[in-house]
Amino acid sequence: MENSQTHDLEEVVSQKINMQSCFNFCRLCYKLATMNVDAYLDRICYYGSREPNLENLRALSYAQKINIQYTSSNFFGGARSTLDVKKMYDKIVTEKGGGICYELNYLFLWLLQQLGYDIEFCPAEFFHEFFEGFSPSHHHMIPLVTVENIKYLVDPGWFTFGPMKFEHMLPHIETHAIYRMRKMSSRDGWYYMERHKKTVLDAQGNILKKGPATSSTGYCDDECAKEESDHWTFMFRFDTTPAKVEDFQYRLDYLHDDEQSILYDNFAMIRFTPNKFLMFFGDSYAIKESVDPNTDKILEEVKLKTDDDLVRVAKEIFNCEINHKLSYFSCKKQ
Repeated sequence: MENSQTHDLEEVVSQKINMQSCFNFCRLCYKLATMNVDAYLDRICYYGSREPNLENLRALSYAQKINIQYTSSNFFGGARSTLDVKKMYDKIVTEKGGGICYELNYLFLWLLQQLGYDIEFCPAEFFHEFFEGFSPSHHHMIPLVTVENIKYLVDPGWFTFGPMKFEHMLPHIETHAIYRMRKMSSRDGWYYMERHKKTVLDAQGNILKKGPATSSTGYCDDECAKEESDHWTFMFRFDTTPAKVEDFQYRLDYLHDDEQSILYDNFAMIRFTPNKFLMFFGDSYAIKESVDPNTDKILEEVKLKTDDDLVRVAKEIFNCEINHKLSYFSCKKQ
C-alpha cells in the first residue's frame, strides 16, 4: 500500500512539473511572439534590406536614432524603468514611447540579434560636470557589433549615430560632431570616447563660444592629433569586457531612487533630426542646428512651466509620446 501511495504521489508531482514546464514554455513563446521584428522596423520607419551587413547596420542605427527619443518621462508618474526586454518593447514599440539609454540600446541590440548580427555590450562611465568628473560604473550601456570580423560601436541610446569603427585614435565624422576612441593607459581594456570641441553661434550667427579649427579629416592640426589634446572633450570611458544585462540593475535602481541621481528630479529628453539637435533638461529646451560637424547654431531656447506644456512639447517638438499622467512641474521630487 505504501509503495502504491508513493508511486501515486510521484506521478502527481511529475504531472505538476510537466504542467509547469509547459506553462513556462507557453509563456516564453507568447512573450517572444508578441515581440515582432516587423513592428519594430515599422516603428523606426526602416523598410530596407535585412541582411546583416555594415551598410544595413548604418541605416538601422540611423533610423533608430531619428525615430526613437531619449526620455526620462516615466521617472515622473510612469512605470518604473526595467531591464525586461518585453516591457521595453511594449513601451517603445507598441506604445510608441521613448526611454533612457539602457532601454534604447538593449532593445536595439535585441533587434540586431534577431536580424543575425553578432552583438555584445559593455559598461561605461559618463563624464559630466554633475559628477565632477566621471560617473560611477554602469551608468551607460555601450553596444558593440561585429560585422565581417570588424568591431563597431553603435550608440543610438545616446549621442552617436554610428556605426563607429572600433579603432584607437581614428576620427569618426558625423553630421553633428566628430568623435574618436583612445585607449586608456591607466586601465587595461578601457577606452575614452571623446568629442571634438565645437564653435557655438547664436541665432544671428554671432560667436558665443569659439572652438578649435575645423577639418574634413577629423584632425585640424598636429595638436589635435595628439592623444592628450585640449581640442577634445570627454564623453565617457568604457570597459571592453562584455557585460550581462543584470549587471546594470543596481545602477538603474540608483537612477530612480537616489536623490544624488542626475535623473532623480531632472526631466531629460533628446531628439536628433538629420541636421538638428534638440534637448530638454530641467525646465528648458534648446534647438540647435548642426552647421557642420564642428559648429552648432542655437536657434531657440524655451523655458516651460507646466506639465501640460511639457507633454505638448514632447509630442509636437520632440516627436515623443508621453502615455501616462505626467507629474513633474506639478510635483517635483524634493
